[in-house]
Amino acid sequence: MPIVAGPPIAGDGALELSGRNLADARPRKSLRMEEHEVRSLVLLKIADGRLPRRTDKLWAGPGNGEVCDACERPIAPGQYLMEGVDGGRTLFRFHRECFAVWNAAR
Repeated sequence: MPIVAGPPIAGDGALELSGRNLADARPRKSLRMEEHEVRSLVLLKIADGRLPRRTDKLWAGPGNGEVCDACERPIAPGQYLMEGVDGGRTLFRFHRECFAVWNAAR
């Protein structure tokens, strides 16, 4: 997945996503956790069923300390939270940049 330089999200050093369509979301700079580590975790969790392969509904908003289901780190206030449900109505939460990795991997 190509990485394109871009500005961080205001104040938190996280990366911003390119594209207006969620299917086109791509990371612009490295994740706090190495991108290959997040990708490996995401692939493992998809394979063993801890992360879904699809989503029926998806919401975005500010984080409030929720734990990211991909990297297992808190989603702090000021960071974007991507929250959704799969076909079995299981709730999942991602940092915006972890969502981009999951979306590309699924």
